Amino acid sequence: MTTKVLSFLLILLLAQCDRCQEEVIPISEIDKLPPATQSGKFTFGCLVNGKAFVQKHSGVMNAIYQQGFIQIASGQEIGEISEGINLVINLPQVNTPYKLPNFVESRALYRKRYKSGSYCYYDYNNTQSGHIILTRLDHQKFIVSGKFEFTTVLPGCDTIRVTDGRFDMEYIP
Repeated sequence: MTTKVLSFLLILLLAQCDRCQEEVIPISEIDKLPPATQSGKFTFGCLVNGKAFVQKHSGVMNAIYQQGFIQIASGQEIGEISEGINLVINLPQVNTPYKLPNFVESRALYRKRYKSGSYCYYDYNNTQSGHIILTRLDHQKFIVSGKFEFTTVLPGCDTIRVTDGRFDMEYIP
């Protein structure tokens, strides 16, 4: 083969490879969430009004179990927005659905701040409905895992619907 023919075939092959890269299939928001595991992997994720809220860095999430309460918290910053979610259960049991709001047994809150200084802080009493279910609470390995969802409303701010929530982390006793 001549050099011209080889050059033509190489250009044709490169053009075909370029087309393959253009056909990227976008990942759905729910597929961005971590799997619902139970081994202390330090994951936290949910959909907030249909958008993925995912945290895999243990520095911005924690679980603390003290005086009969377990508190799970996570936060994230994306661009100009900082968001956070807190979940609290009193005397937690595995596979028990804790209805929200129930200030004696369980609570959930959501906060959203903008770097411009404005914010929406949906306190525990703004939660309208939802539930939290612990799927694992291991007092020997200090692991807490579970699922959650809730809706919270604050006048002057958007209604927040948190769905498909899951967490799996080690807790601090």
